[in-house]
Amino acid sequence: MFNHLELDEEFLKEILDFDEYAMDYERSVIEIEKELQNKYRLDDANYKGDYPANYDWEIYTVLHALNYGDNYYDALTGVYFDSPVSLDELTNLLIKSEFIKKDGIIKVDWVNDKSNCPVPYLKRILNNNGLETEGTKDELIKRLVDNNVTLGDSFNITSKGKNHLKKFVWIGYYEHFLYEFDFIDFCRYRESHQGNIKEISLSYLDEHIKLAKESSDEYYLEECLDAKEEILEEADMFLSDLNTLE
Repeated sequence: MFNHLELDEEFLKEILDFDEYAMDYERSVIEIEKELQNKYRLDDANYKGDYPANYDWEIYTVLHALNYGDNYYDALTGVYFDSPVSLDELTNLLIKSEFIKKDGIIKVDWVNDKSNCPVPYLKRILNNNGLETEGTKDELIKRLVDNNVTLGDSFNITSKGKNHLKKFVWIGYYEHFLYEFDFIDFCRYRESHQGNIKEISLSYLDEHIKLAKESSDEYYLEECLDAKEEILEEADMFLSDLNTLE
């Protein structure tokens, strides 16, 4: 159903149209984040049991985007390319859970809305629709218009999906304050500790601060302290805003 939306790292870099400096910077950021996520996890002995994420992050990301007016294609592209769930599987899961409902197709005004898209993006869409990919940018756009190319099925978030979004509003908090730390690691910690999300996250960071000091890792320690400071300064207002989700 949505195989044409499957994204890989190479294509993401193409459509972002980075220059070489930006590409190097992006690689360094990804490497640093992966190092934090893979190297620094809390001891599993601290947890009551394993936490199956069940694609909670991916579901939240898509529903959150739909709730704020993105079309379904753009909502799906917000899911990380290295997610363990395919976009087809995610779509089927959202439909089966009655979090989204089909509402026609995603029509596109290629001339006005998508004229700033990078050429590799336009070629990708043409190729996915079995159309010629050679020519200037204006010719590619004209070909998309002439063939009435759409971006696939359109879906709206349901009332059940909005309720799910409110239930998992803490994921938005994680994305804002703790995104450099492993998601499942934080899920496990959250499930095994009492308190509100702010208290749990501060406690979680204190555990990481201990590890950073024990390993004499100054960068790791700085990241933990920065996250803690941001939570202390901004978390209350951020949570207040999250809880007003429509």
